[in-house]
Amino acid sequence: MIIFIYQFRSQNLAIKDAAYQKALDDYSDTIALLVQKPELAALVEQMAEITRAAGSESRKVTPQEGAVFGYMLLNYSLFERVYLLYAKKWIDEDTWSQWHAWLKTMAKHPVFQEVHSRSEGTFDREFQKLVAEASKPSA
Repeated sequence: MIIFIYQFRSQNLAIKDAAYQKALDDYSDTIALLVQKPELAALVEQMAEITRAAGSESRKVTPQEGAVFGYMLLNYSLFERVYLLYAKKWIDEDTWSQWHAWLKTMAKHPVFQEVHSRSEGTFDREFQKLVAEASKPSA
């Protein structure tokens, strides 16, 4: 009976993980449209206007800038997914160190930093702390 309960819990967890993974895949597909269809840049700007503080500077985003933003958002999301796998101990330390090195490089890019600041609170909190630390200038 104990084995059955353990197997049921393991299967239930696998189903939940697969469902969430599907949601993440769908999210990535949605963001990929920003790269594939630069004309969607207007949506990026509209979302920014909604979240922008009153009185802050506003400017139009070109289709190219929207595509670049979407590409960086895809990378940001990918890094979060890999980080979460590392946090669950589903990937080893050596594998994570390679991803982390690439993250530290990407985190220095101004558009990546913009993605980070615009998306504050919408990604895993520990991941966003890691990105904030990685984006700091090296001493």
